[in-house]
Amino acid sequence: MRRFLISSVLALIGAAPAYAAAPACPNWLDEERLSSAAAPFTCRCAPGIERHSAYGVFRYHSGSHLCTAARHDGRIGLRGGVITLYFGPGCAFYREAWRNSVQSRRKATSRISFAFTRPLPPCSPKPKQRPKRKKDDDEDEDEDEDE
Repeated sequence: MRRFLISSVLALIGAAPAYAAAPACPNWLDEERLSSAAAPFTCRCAPGIERHSAYGVFRYHSGSHLCTAARHDGRIGLRGGVITLYFGPGCAFYREAWRNSVQSRRKATSRISFAFTRPLPPCSPKPKQRPKRKKDDDEDEDEDEDE
């Protein structure tokens, strides 16, 4: 038990400088960050629950709230933590899913996307459109005859 406590304290002390050194995450990516999106971006998410939108699963729309997306992806929990974003080309479609107590939303095209792993996961496939149901011409004729 004593060994466990000592190793836990040492692990916390070792992790503290990395957490303190990372800048606080902005809520969303601004144009300046998006224009230099080739380099990975590391920041710190505050503890707690923030009710903002994340768009996508594993690979996220550039308009997503960064820490909400990180929580959705399982990178951080309620205690917050340090995250690293990796950028890539945008996707045509971002699907929705319930993961890690966060509901992401679906969204269409973005110029840039981000993920928390490298290489970036593949883009979500576009959902298949259901064919529109056409009214049968025979039914129309039958209805006219009844009148």
